[in-house]
Amino acid sequence: MLIGQTKYSTGYSEFKFRSVKPGMRGEEVEKLLGQPLHKIQTKDRGEEIWNYTVPKVLDDEGKGANCHYTERDIWMINNVAVKIHHEFFFD
Repeated sequence: MLIGQTKYSTGYSEFKFRSVKPGMRGEEVEKLLGQPLHKIQTKDRGEEIWNYTVPKVLDDEGKGANCHYTERDIWMINNVAVKIHHEFFFD
């Protein structure tokens, strides 16, 4: 697994993350993975992005600043997982 400059949520496990499936309720996801680092509300009602990783190096706007990191996010709508996002961001 590529790590780069990634900060992981407490107790994060790649195996557990890969076990999350669309349709899982938020409570199930948190029981499996624990609390995400951030829960970001989007402009759409009921939609959140749960970040289980973030770049260690942030710029003044809170975005990754010239770094490579592993992205692991879960998109939730009305507390139900709808998209599991995983990639290695290379800057």
